[in-house]
Order: sequence, then C-alpha cells, then structure tokens
Amino acid sequence: MDELPLYAAGKLTETVGAIVNHGRNFVTGNLTEAEWVEAGRSGFEITSSGPAAFAEFLRSLHDRFWNKDGDFGGRLVYGRLYEMLAHENEDPAYNSIRDIIRETTVASLPIGPDHHLFGVATPRRWHSVHSATKEFGLHHKTVRKMFAAARLIPSDDETADSRTLVDAAEMETFIHRWQSSLKTDAARERVNIGRSSWDIVLKEGYVKPLIEDYKERGVAPLFPLDELDRFIVRLEAVAPAGTTTDPDFVSLPTAAKRASARLSHILKLLFEGELESAYTESSAHGFEGVRVSVSELFEARNTRSLKKK
Repeated sequence: MDELPLYAAGKLTETVGAIVNHGRNFVTGNLTEAEWVEAGRSGFEITSSGPAAFAEFLRSLHDRFWNKDGDFGGRLVYGRLYEMLAHENEDPAYNSIRDIIRETTVASLPIGPDHHLFGVATPRRWHSVHSATKEFGLHHKTVRKMFAAARLIPSDDETADSRTLVDAAEMETFIHRWQSSLKTDAARERVNIGRSSWDIVLKEGYVKPLIEDYKERGVAPLFPLDELDRFIVRLEAVAPAGTTTDPDFVSLPTAAKRASARLSHILKLLFEGELESAYTESSAHGFEGVRVSVSELFEARNTRSLKKK
C-alpha cells in the first residue's frame, strides 16, 4: 500500500471490500455511502496486510473458475476488480497490483501465453488436459490415458479436462518424449537389433519404455528417441568403430551361442569394460554391428569365476 498514491490505495481498498461484502460482480451505483464506508473497512483488513494477504484474497475468488467448465476469463474470476483495472482506467499507478494479479493467477490456474491478463500470462506454470490437447494437437481421451499411465494425474480422476492440472514443465517434457517415441518395430530398427536380443535388452533394463509398466497401465509400448540413442551411445563407447578379418570376432548373439553364454552376461561384461577388444563394424551400426572376441569372452568369464572363488 505504501507504494500506491493515496487515491489508488483508496480505490483498490474500497473495491476489494465491496467484493468481500457484496460479491465480485457488485453494481457500483447500487451501494450506499454507508456501504462504501463499510467496504473500505473490510478492504483495508486485506490491503493493509500486504501482497501475501492480497494474493490470498485473489485465490479465494478462483472458486468461480473451478466451478465452471469454460476457459479462464479475468472478468469471470475477478469481477469488478478486473473491470476496474482492465477497462475503466489505464492508470500506471495500479501496475504493481496488476502484476500481483497476473503472477497469482499464473501460479494457481492453467493459463499461459494464449491468455492476456494485464499482459501475456507467461511463463506458464500449469497445463490442464484441455490446454495440452489444444497446444499439442492431441485427442483429449488419449492425453488423459497417457497422463494417467505416466502418473501425471490419478488414474481414477474424473475432473473435467479444463480443470485437471499438471505441472507445465513436467508435462511438456513428457509430451515431447511421447511424441518422439517409436513403436517396438521402429525402435528395434533404430537400434538395429533382433527380436530375441531386444527382449533381453529390455528385461535387463538397458532400454526403458516411455511407460515402464505399460502392460498394467493398458497402453502400447513406446520407446523415446533419447532412450534409444542413449543405448546406442553406450554401445559405441565400449565398442568403438573398427574392423578386422579375424574370425574370432563375431556378433553378440553368435558369441552367446559359441561360448554357451547368456546374452545378458555378455552385455554385462561388455558394459563393464571386460571385453576391451570389442568394436563396431564400420559398415554396420547399433547392436548388430558390435563384434566381440569369443576368446576374450572365455577369458573374461573364467577370470570372473576365479575371482569369485
């Protein structure tokens, strides 16, 4: 209040008090002089307590948003206070009040750059299922199902799409990963891996699906590009590009057969740096391009057995 001119502090205080006493859409001309005096008293209890108390008063008006199904509207939520600050004057003396209203709203409700509340409401802090479908061009039923599967919203949530909130940064990260994810066949092709080997890689956790418990959640398995590429980078780190004509070097599935070893065990040795001569054929890529020495595999396995003893 100390930052406002006296006339602005008085006008704000009376408006806040009139909303408290007569509702957000009170009619200015209908209030008597005595009612305006009482409005000043009621408003002063809030405005004199500082920005935190004023912000709490603003949040008390958000019930109008939660109880409706439509989109956000400044007049819908804040009534005469919004009308006074948005349409009845452009006095910069109230700019600090406009800032508090915008910041409180952004922190509490799903509004973003497509909303104007004394300026563009940015950065967005909350998305709703509705705003997500609108911004990313997705079907609302699919969004709800995927958000529930990812535990971004409760699976049994029956709140309206426009009132189901998700942290904006968390949701946008999820949607970008979701939209860049591949189905199983495309994911295997990107990694260049056979079906049986792929099953082992998944079981051992070297590649994680977008929704790890997708079967229980009733959604299809999807694999984010960043997860697939991370796996390829790991392979390249332990099996850099190279070539040889030595027949002792074979693919990972072939090495498992020749050494009568589990592929999961060979992968563990590979990623722990036990197969130092491993390389990736320059003419190949990904999993099927990796070559390991069967002799070195035997040696590494035997060395491990001796260490255990």
